[in-house]
Amino acid sequence: MNAIFLYGAGGAGRELACNLSAGAFWSGAGCIDDTPDKNGKIINRIPVLGGIKYLQGLDHGRAGQRPQIAVAIVDNPKIKRQIIQRLIDTCYCDFPIICSPHNLVSPFVRIGEGTLIAQPFNHI
Repeated sequence: MNAIFLYGAGGAGRELACNLSAGAFWSGAGCIDDTPDKNGKIINRIPVLGGIKYLQGLDHGRAGQRPQIAVAIVDNPKIKRQIIQRLIDTCYCDFPIICSPHNLVSPFVRIGEGTLIAQPFNHI
């Protein structure tokens, strides 16, 4: 399994954690959220480790050790863009494509970096 940090510990982060638990490729390394009250909480068995400063403190110098980050913020695209830009500017990280294995994706589409394609049905 490949470790990935989830940026955002709200509703979208919980949904993403659920999606990751349904597959065998990704495992949650931790949630990152800049809301101090969320620090130390557990979101779907994934601990909230802190804010962006936690990622900035990681050792990114080794080849192949770049943190993988999925940004789970959907309610405000402007804030999401600002966070992604801060991550690009200050953290040596990658934004992988996350696609649930339960989706049917046409071979004719091009999916860009950091795209999240969730489950096509609800889990209860």
